[in-house]
Amino acid sequence: DLNKKVIDVELFYLDGYRIPDGKTFSVGMNNYIVSSYKFSHKDPGRSTNAKTVDIMLRFFSNLKKKLNYTNVVRSEEKIVYSGKVETLGTTETDIYTAKNKFYKNSPSGNLIADAMRAHTGADVALFPTRLLRENLVINKGQKVYKEALPDLYNFLSQSKVVIVTMNGKQLTEFILKRTGHKNNIDLHISGGSCSIFLTENNRVDRIVLETDEGSEINQIHEFKVALIEYEFNNFYSLKKHIKNFRVEPDGLDSILSEYIRKLGKIPQKTAEKRIIFDRKK
Repeated sequence: DLNKKVIDVELFYLDGYRIPDGKTFSVGMNNYIVSSYKFSHKDPGRSTNAKTVDIMLRFFSNLKKKLNYTNVVRSEEKIVYSGKVETLGTTETDIYTAKNKFYKNSPSGNLIADAMRAHTGADVALFPTRLLRENLVINKGQKVYKEALPDLYNFLSQSKVVIVTMNGKQLTEFILKRTGHKNNIDLHISGGSCSIFLTENNRVDRIVLETDEGSEINQIHEFKVALIEYEFNNFYSLKKHIKNFRVEPDGLDSILSEYIRKLGKIPQKTAEKRIIFDRKK
């Protein structure tokens, strides 16, 4: 709930169907859990007398194919809101946060970038993925409460928006620099899309920016770009190189709240993929 107290736990099979309460399962767990927690069970259980490391080694040696746990999420938190809350609207798509710190696309990242662009009138808006909280969701068809927004985004109330003027070359170089951190990309974009081309060794080779209409961004054309103030002043030190800028007086929390309130319903397009990874041809 809003006080971070656990209200309920729901269990699902990997295919998405809910696990029934009345069915009995055999459950494996390590001896720390068994000795540290009291829980009900139908038999006394038995020990395999096997060390965890030995079990893991046996598991790996019997694999028939390579493992890939990229973006695999087996547990997630949902906030249940009750009491006095302010409804901003509803959502036509699941508004989930990043599955990891540098996840490429998530509706919550697209949503806040869209809000920044709509409020400022910028051509392009960029929101850092690292400010998304992990593994939270507002399901399709549910109400969106103002009180839920800080659970989706870190430092929401402390963040300001800066509008800067950059040409296409500066914008491309700025975004390319962001791909250097952990060889990934730390942004969500509104007003266009970004294709990232990788080498055979999964290193970033180049990027291509396109407008919403699908045309490649002109390198000499000037754009109004909305950014988070921290990125402009500190993290990427843009302030040293770009003098034409202004700081939006409204906080990011109020910008996002007003945007959702005006929408009424957060549309399905909020879930579109705007960051595309590809191999170098």
